[in-house]
Amino acid sequence: MIVRRRTRGLAAAAAAALALPAAAAAAPPALQITDAGPGVAGLSTADGIAGELLGPGVALAAPATINGSADPAAYAAALPSFGRFGQGAGDVGIETGLVIGANARAGSFAAASIQAGIAAERDDAELFGVVHDAGLCQTPDPAQCINNATSVEFSVVPTARYLKFEYALAITEAGTFNAGTGAWSGAVHGYPDGFALFVGGRRVADNCAVVPRTSTYVTMQTAGIVAQAATGTNRALAQANLAARVADTATPPITPAGVAYAAQNGQWGVRFLTVPLTCVADVEAARLAGTPADIKIVVADVNDGAVPPAVFLKGGSVRLSANDTPSDVADPEPAPPAPAPAAPAAPAPAPAPAPAPAEGVATPLAPPTVLAPTRQDPAEGAGVRTVHRVQLDGVGRYTFLYVDAATGARIVQRPGSRVGRRWLTKRYSAPVLDNQAPGRRIVLAGRFDRRTSPRDASRVRLRIVLRSPDGTLSEVRMQPDGSLR
Repeated sequence: MIVRRRTRGLAAAAAAALALPAAAAAAPPALQITDAGPGVAGLSTADGIAGELLGPGVALAAPATINGSADPAAYAAALPSFGRFGQGAGDVGIETGLVIGANARAGSFAAASIQAGIAAERDDAELFGVVHDAGLCQTPDPAQCINNATSVEFSVVPTARYLKFEYALAITEAGTFNAGTGAWSGAVHGYPDGFALFVGGRRVADNCAVVPRTSTYVTMQTAGIVAQAATGTNRALAQANLAARVADTATPPITPAGVAYAAQNGQWGVRFLTVPLTCVADVEAARLAGTPADIKIVVADVNDGAVPPAVFLKGGSVRLSANDTPSDVADPEPAPPAPAPAAPAAPAPAPAPAPAPAEGVATPLAPPTVLAPTRQDPAEGAGVRTVHRVQLDGVGRYTFLYVDAATGARIVQRPGSRVGRRWLTKRYSAPVLDNQAPGRRIVLAGRFDRRTSPRDASRVRLRIVLRSPDGTLSEVRMQPDGSLR
């Protein structure tokens, strides 16, 4: 029978089993964490918290959720489980970003003791699927295996095949090192606290928290904790192992896992960490379909409700990439195309007929109002402003995108833009709306930043994409005169 909650006394005794040869000289971690919460600037909403992770050019495609809810009143008590961290390079290997604790106050992961249980305990069936499949649960009962789950969910529109971001798992469970066998044992393996990074789905196969170059789920045991160092940590060895694994092209890899290490700092509640790893998820299906890719990050206690883990995520690292290399190296900027050799002039071909608009998507109710930039309207960012009145003729999920007709580039909407009755509070490149009533009439009011929208207002086009319940995609584009094509 599972004892769901170990006492703090047992946890302290277990912690004492971890040999800390450098503890007497250890300094408190330099890591600084600002807890999220109602009224905390930039960290008071699910959108704000998810926004901490988005890289340049990546925007939320729909409202984010915390613990499954987009209602601030529902998740307010859980907000302090999230925190913005800084000065983390020396302790975590990531300078700045977002930390998520398993129902534990985020700020306590920069201290000697961890404050857990700040909100009502929460299970998570989707995380249970991952850890149970990995054989980590000591019971088939999700409510006894997964405890104190904390999660954030959001979506982005893919512009390349792979979605990537960086993370490090931090464990407060203790362990014992056997110098004879060179192996670790103890609660760090017996209570293998869990997390998952779901991208594009919620199945076990959609979790991208895996040992690099494998499909093996990341825990302290599977990541491979390197040998205990005489002083300090063996992070350098773990980092070297990761570099070798990333460069390893053998199938299966021949380089060791060994990407975790012991913190060995008695003034820090974190006992074991992985070096920063890279989530790599294939989102090609969503890219080709023109639909958002959903992301869920969840962390929880496994097999008990005590001694919680955390996951540290690199700020601004969610990005789209053309390659699947599990490293934090950004894709190079594409080289400009070489000029084509001059060719003899040929008769201009007859213009191709304009494609007919897809039927059953949307009907314009009036020509759009498109206003050029003005410096007299700083509240709107002095950029282009548009108003479209349309009737939604289909049933399903609608996505609304503004594009520059001259370049094809997507134009990001500013806060204050409107989609039907919904006012956008963050920057979006592709807000969505679920429609169940054909013939519904809505107003779309776009607000754009002067720096990113075209100066020529006539270049702004509204693209409306409908994903029907059967998965069929269809779209229309509204022209300046209100016609469709």
